[in-house]
Amino acid sequence: MSAIGVCIVSFRDPALVARCLAAVAESTFTDFAVVICENGGAAARRAVQEQLPAKLPGGQPVTIVPQAANLGYAGGVNACIAERPDAAAWWVLNPDTVPEPGALAALVERLGRGDCDAVGGILYHPNGRVQAYGGR
Repeated sequence: MSAIGVCIVSFRDPALVARCLAAVAESTFTDFAVVICENGGAAARRAVQEQLPAKLPGGQPVTIVPQAANLGYAGGVNACIAERPDAAAWWVLNPDTVPEPGALAALVERLGRGDCDAVGGILYHPNGRVQAYGGR
């Protein structure tokens, strides 16, 4: 499997998006593209664009979806998906997410077994306590 889309939906917090993107850049799985939907309006979109690179150090493109209004979270996810309809799968991240380097590789490996259509990883609270055990 290749060409994974990484979706980040944000609302006026470019520092969180930058931190999330820095963690995604450390991924051991490298065949992905990032699409960000900034729902906070034109000024927020400009702030995100000014703080984020057009490409990650590994060469993965970072696209910020232009939209006229706040689409909400689900609408933002849909806008990301519409931006890259060729993606083989999607990893949807909240902007406050700091994924471990091997997380995407593990999800792609599990999804690649072919016996499920969606997978999720373990989610931790900032204090290290498990929030959710993912699933398939």
